[in-house]
Amino acid sequence: MFENPFFWMAVTVIAFIFFVGTKAKPMPGKFPYQLRKALMTKNELNAYWMITGIVGGQLAVFCKVRIADFISVNKSAKNDRGYFNRISQKHIDFLLCHPETSAPICGIEWDDSSHNTPKAKARDETVEKIYDAAEFPLLRFKTNATYEEIAMALSPYL
Repeated sequence: MFENPFFWMAVTVIAFIFFVGTKAKPMPGKFPYQLRKALMTKNELNAYWMITGIVGGQLAVFCKVRIADFISVNKSAKNDRGYFNRISQKHIDFLLCHPETSAPICGIEWDDSSHNTPKAKARDETVEKIYDAAEFPLLRFKTNATYEEIAMALSPYL
């Protein structure tokens, strides 16, 4: 079989089709991207300033961080790519880190009315299981949370 030239011709054709067919094709014309008006909603921005005021310089506050940037999948897990895909497109509203090492300390989800839909509730449940598995503390606040409520919840991490 391996000595047959038709076998090698077929392998070459299949390889050529695979490699040529999987190359990214250039997009014609102008790319359809535009700058967003703001990184955060008004509620998120208010939360950001409240959180940074509470933590002062004791913690660094990052917003809209992709979960896969601070939680990884144990490489010994079967289907590790599937588990990675669960976190690769999700983000946390606020990530609080050690200011000198950037080690993640805790996360904050700022829940507005969009978290009341069945789809959002399922997403929140999955995310909480991910944080539990990683032994990472997550704090949830409604958009009407007070400065005092947030300060009290953050006090163990300061």
